[in-house]
Amino acid sequence: MSGPSPLVAGIDIGNATTEIVLARAVDGVLTPVAAEQAPTRGPKGSGPSVTAAAALVRRMAGRLGEVPVRGAVARLTPVHTDVVSGVVAGADTGRLGVVPIEGSTLVRAGAAVGRGVWLDDLGTASGPVVVLVPAGTGYAGAAAALNASRADVVAVALADDEAVLVGNRLERRVPVVDQVPVRRLSQALRIALEVAAPGGALARLVDPLWLTSELGLDEAERWDAATAASRLAGRSSGVVLLEDGPDRAQGGEPAFSAVVRTESGWRLADASVSVADLAVVDVTETAWPRQPGDHRLAAAYLAGVEAAVDASYELSERLGFAVDLVESESAMAALGAASTPGADADAAVLDLGAGTADLVAAGTAETRAGCGALLTVAVAEALGTTRGSAEWIKRVPCVRVEGPTVRVAETGERYLDDVPAPGSAIGRLAVPGPAGLLGFGGQLPAASWRAARWALKEEVLGRALRETSLALPATLVVVGGAAGDDEALTAVSGLLPPGTVVGRANVAGSLGHRHAVAWGLAITASAR
Repeated sequence: MSGPSPLVAGIDIGNATTEIVLARAVDGVLTPVAAEQAPTRGPKGSGPSVTAAAALVRRMAGRLGEVPVRGAVARLTPVHTDVVSGVVAGADTGRLGVVPIEGSTLVRAGAAVGRGVWLDDLGTASGPVVVLVPAGTGYAGAAAALNASRADVVAVALADDEAVLVGNRLERRVPVVDQVPVRRLSQALRIALEVAAPGGALARLVDPLWLTSELGLDEAERWDAATAASRLAGRSSGVVLLEDGPDRAQGGEPAFSAVVRTESGWRLADASVSVADLAVVDVTETAWPRQPGDHRLAAAYLAGVEAAVDASYELSERLGFAVDLVESESAMAALGAASTPGADADAAVLDLGAGTADLVAAGTAETRAGCGALLTVAVAEALGTTRGSAEWIKRVPCVRVEGPTVRVAETGERYLDDVPAPGSAIGRLAVPGPAGLLGFGGQLPAASWRAARWALKEEVLGRALRETSLALPATLVVVGGAAGDDEALTAVSGLLPPGTVVGRANVAGSLGHRHAVAWGLAITASAR
């Protein structure tokens, strides 16, 4: 019998987390010695992500008192995920810009047209004006300045989330909207703004003849007005700008451009960006299919091959031992997942990561953008909450917190909890969070959120199975961070052909479902 061999390292730098496995061969069998994970620092493949991965390897080696002699890392291709705007190809609006209003706290129904004027410049303003209030002004100061002004104020647009606080203090009854990109509005020639009555929808901004007249468009621009109006159908608020050129992108630095729907599917509006795969989810249509109007799009794209990074040289320099480059991350997921006890040797593998879903069957791999991180963004958009909260909300069934210790499950059972709920969760839906129950959803019925959550999971996590061209064998092994979600496992199982068994990985019989790629890399490093 041979003795223990030197340590090897499998280094998996993902879009959200980095997993490391240190292993050695004992009596000819590669055996895990240590496994850890940490949040990826910066975008996948960036300098900070590689530096943080090397630091984690050094910490693990320091605790063991032994440095690996070899390692392996896959080629790193980043995925970008964010909320985007989308249009139908050819839907040109000319000089008109349609601006989404992020805020849902709208004050005073009505439509108005005027020139955008900063709050500080009201003293010299003439004619109808839409007052622009920059971030950090403060609701009390903004309301006082508006009440003191003699300008012809027809509407107010706030950068901060303070529409109610300002609107309730105004002496004049004009529409007030918040969370608006006021800098873009300040560059427009004219602004048309409307707030619908509670429970109602827009009437003026969806009328192209009204837009043509009020914004002074010529006959040739009437179709542009019709296109702009169509983007606002069913919404409760909106802004249309008359700009000095074609519709410009929103201010700021978005993660990627708007998306365009064509006959063959979605594409990025910015054709200069190289994309290997693009996933677009209509959050509103998926989660709330009976809710008209303001459809929110969440999207993710896998960068083109030229954006892929070879981190092997930098890791070798930082760690002091050779780190080999492996071209295919999905092949490493399949290799690692194959060590799951009870799985067939020819089992297919579905790797549900933060950025991509990789499906591998019979040695052939398909990689699609959009997975765990896209689901988080979609949940955040569906509920109007932060992405940090959505990361917890998406994972498990919720409860209705009816009192400090009274809970009602999604299925309707009422029970008592030994631990009192925080005041922020009482009267709301809630899930276990990082510091106790995390409230969300207000008066949203639990059954409605359950249906929406499942729909989003099936849409996002099931895309790889819905669109695959691969023939699936009798067994599918699911790996990756999202594999820990019991609902995700059930959601993807409903998309499998009859007779296919789906199960969660237990990599190397002890590492669970997260370390498949890292274990495959460790196996590769040990064989070189």
